[in-house]
Amino acid sequence: MRYLHLTLVFVIALFPGFLPANNFSNDSLKVMQIFDSAYLLEITHPDSAINLYKKGIVLSEKINFRLGTGKGLQYTGIVFSDQGKYDSAVRYYLQSLEIFKDIGYKKGIGSTFVNLGNVYQRQAMYTDAVNEYIEGIKIFEEIGDTARLIYAYGNIGGIFSEVEQYGKCLYYYNKSLELSRIIKDSTSVGFGLYEIGVTKMKQGSYTEAEEYLNKALLVAEMRKDLYLLTLVYNTLSAIDSEKGNFKGALLKAKQSYRYAQRLGKPADKSLILSRIGYAFKQIHQTDSASFYLMKSIKLAKEHNVANVYLSAYKWMAEVEKTKHNYKSALYWQLQYDSLYNASMGDKQKRIISGLEIEYETEKKDLELTEKTLEIERNKALLDKRNYFIIALLGALISAFVFLWLIRRSLHQKKVIAENRVELEREKVAQLEKEKEVIALRSMIEGQENERRRVARDLHDGLGGLLSSIKLYLNNIKTSEKNLSNFGDLQKAIELVNTTSIEARQIAHNMMPEALVKFGLEDAVRDYCVSISSTKSINIDFQSYGFDKRLSQSTEIMTYRIIQELVNNIIKHSGATEAIVQLLLNKKVLHITVEDNGSGFDTGKINKTIGIDNLKSRVDHLNGVIEIESEINEGTTFNINIPVV
Repeated sequence: MRYLHLTLVFVIALFPGFLPANNFSNDSLKVMQIFDSAYLLEITHPDSAINLYKKGIVLSEKINFRLGTGKGLQYTGIVFSDQGKYDSAVRYYLQSLEIFKDIGYKKGIGSTFVNLGNVYQRQAMYTDAVNEYIEGIKIFEEIGDTARLIYAYGNIGGIFSEVEQYGKCLYYYNKSLELSRIIKDSTSVGFGLYEIGVTKMKQGSYTEAEEYLNKALLVAEMRKDLYLLTLVYNTLSAIDSEKGNFKGALLKAKQSYRYAQRLGKPADKSLILSRIGYAFKQIHQTDSASFYLMKSIKLAKEHNVANVYLSAYKWMAEVEKTKHNYKSALYWQLQYDSLYNASMGDKQKRIISGLEIEYETEKKDLELTEKTLEIERNKALLDKRNYFIIALLGALISAFVFLWLIRRSLHQKKVIAENRVELEREKVAQLEKEKEVIALRSMIEGQENERRRVARDLHDGLGGLLSSIKLYLNNIKTSEKNLSNFGDLQKAIELVNTTSIEARQIAHNMMPEALVKFGLEDAVRDYCVSISSTKSINIDFQSYGFDKRLSQSTEIMTYRIIQELVNNIIKHSGATEAIVQLLLNKKVLHITVEDNGSGFDTGKINKTIGIDNLKSRVDHLNGVIEIESEINEGTTFNINIPVV
């Protein structure tokens, strides 16, 4: 099958807020403030961002602020590039490049070369893209800008991935990752690990791919990077699909989609929806597969995400064929065949481009090496000349350092005293918080102990008494023949029998036997089956990763949480279908409860007592709860609970 991979292309620019304010006049600062406002609108309101950048350009020209003019042109090009308006993007980039060269602003020159490379890469003009990237690398090597070198190397690696030259691709990705680790840039490290993992997956090395992706996942979770979390879970889902683990693939794809929804990027959402549909197809849930694939195709058409169509069309044809909708299957197959033939032509172009790039890269690498050697020679001469100046300044600097150390020592003593007071204040606050947590834990544990006691009394005490009463009544009915047709006696026996069943059911609800004997997974499955059997609502239970038992308190509390959520769905949502998912990995238990009911206004959620009780239970487990709901669009509860 074709991989659905979210390609990363990093845009390099000096954003407005990164420039020191004390270097500009009041008018120049006004320009930078305009750019700051425009930057915040780039994703949500790109046209408004462009208008603000143009306003900043006009003001820069008026006050002869050439750096501002260049940056405004560069930022405008970036927005056009993000919109897919590549001709306009190139035009603005070339104008900014001319200004940066004129004023000698090397960071701007290097950044613009790389941004031009991004545009050419997105248009599959790979040779031109590599040439622009290498020009940018030359500048960044010259000025020692490691951060921008990291992204430039990563983008070149992306090109070699596109043309299926994975050896070269890994060479540049590893260079980027090495530099990221040197400067301890955790964001770049995370994306570097992710890209190497994707490349290993394309080579069919799934074990190695998962090793890199799991390392990237740790970085993403530490930084709470929603985009990297989206990418990693989507790729792990693809690997599970390749290995035939479609249940795991579905859960990971849904996890990826939840992060993508929070980001709001249509291209990413469309790709992941397609993967969810494929997973449903493979586990033979054809209605769900059709729903997600159609949703993916619709979103892709609205936002022109062309790389979704090929796989989505193929999978839709297979789903419709399975459902015996042969006319519809033929339609989707014809759509797929048309795109497949076009894609084969594109693949040949990529292979040819790869050969061209390989030739051009060898030349550029040689030029880059010679340039680096020349820079190093010049640096050595400069260091020798500066040595004597440094020696003369050494004595004067030593005197200043001595005085500065005395002043610093006095200041540190003052800071230490202030910190000690603040630390004591924090300790008191922490103790208060711990006291509240202990009280909450004691209350909840007390409730559960009382549930166990009452359940035991109902089952062993009241249940036993009712069984005895029923036995005596049956004996009376048998021994006293004249009472065998006595209607009230028969009614009494039936009532005792009904009461006994009710008592056992209440005892089971208070403390399910499956939970104690077999664990959380079996208990929740039994609960969902019992609710579905009433035919008031159909609950689809899905679980993955339960190869061990959790602690008793965690299992009981988690069961109560799911029980409360399902009861709320039945009582308030009017839903006909619901999904309960449990995903257990080494560190976190992921819980998802989703319904197709009426939904509610999340802005009024804090006024609901039931939600407060639910949050208290989640807090007791040190977990995190996220609630997504819209009126008439259903509700999703996502809960993450740390496990040992």
